[in-house]
Amino acid sequence: MNDSTWTWMGGSSSFDQHGVYGEKNIPNSENTPGSRLYALPLYDTCTHSFLLFGGYGYDGITLGKYFTINRFSLSILISVIQDH
Repeated sequence: MNDSTWTWMGGSSSFDQHGVYGEKNIPNSENTPGSRLYALPLYDTCTHSFLLFGGYGYDGITLGKYFTINRFSLSILISVIQDH
């Protein structure tokens, strides 16, 4: 696999999905962000992790605009900031 290839790692592929966030700053393979529109993807070259910022969609319960940051490592989602 080369650097330009994306691979589906897990989580729902459906829209309108609620997130599972767990405890802030505690890695857990069960964590997954809710579905989002207009989220901003970022890559952190210092930690080599993928960040997903904000968007419109679902948190654990509510549909709305969110200013969350989720950090993805190889197999664990760390819920860094949960605020909307």
